[in-house]
Amino acid sequence: MWVIKVVLLAVVILFVIIVGVQNGGEIVTFRILRWEFAGIPLNMILVEALAIGMLLGVMISIFHAVGMRTRIWRQKKEISRLTSELVAMRNLPIEEAEEEQQRMDDERRYIDR
Repeated sequence: MWVIKVVLLAVVILFVIIVGVQNGGEIVTFRILRWEFAGIPLNMILVEALAIGMLLGVMISIFHAVGMRTRIWRQKKEISRLTSELVAMRNLPIEEAEEEQQRMDDERRYIDR
């Protein structure tokens, strides 16, 4: 997957470079919403657009990474809880284990509601 991302990024950068070189001397008027900026080189607009896009991509990936780390932390907590439950059930005598299993099933049904 990372290979596809690198190739895609290289294609985008190559495209920006080609457009910038072919339109190197172009001076344009840049309009965004109500603002108008006259006499700006097209190269500068392309580089700034690329930089803003990369910055937004990094910010989105940071939020995604934080979400994944939170999810991993919760899963580790759940694994720890289940492991301690398993150890406790292994140490019970058979009659108590059946009663404990019934109690755990009742608790799960109550929690799932």
